[in-house]
Amino acid sequence: MRIFSDNYTMEKSEEIARFWERTNLMIKDKRTTQRAISKECGFIERRIETLVSNGRIPDAIEAYKIAQALGTTVEYLITDKNPDGVTNVQWDLIRKFEALGDRDKGLIISMINKMISDVIIAEANKANHIFEAQEPNQEYNKMVADMENEQIDEYAKASKKDLAG
Repeated sequence: MRIFSDNYTMEKSEEIARFWERTNLMIKDKRTTQRAISKECGFIERRIETLVSNGRIPDAIEAYKIAQALGTTVEYLITDKNPDGVTNVQWDLIRKFEALGDRDKGLIISMINKMISDVIIAEANKANHIFEAQEPNQEYNKMVADMENEQIDEYAKASKKDLAG
């Protein structure tokens, strides 16, 4: 008696293939091998190779250990969806960053801090240019105020003459 349809079997084999595609991509990004990840997980050296070649998905505990070794989640390996609303681009950058050595991570952090500083300075300069663009209006306002003060002074002088005369 057949419990599952052929479509179900095909869908499952496609899901398994995608699981291993994502896993192998992460192994490559980490610049390591299936055997090295197997060892890191505490499996026999060829465990991942055997699962891949037999078209089998690991059990839950194995999948968890593989995900941990790769710095990701089981959810990502199975569904290609990242936790907490992190986009695929962000997750990809995180994975690549985590695969770097400490020296390279330090360089990237320094570069990012410099870029952030440059953006802050650029925004401040932009705000300053807007302020400078408004200065002619301020000069105009000062000129009008000076003219009004001169008119007031002239009115005051005229009033003094009238009172004196």
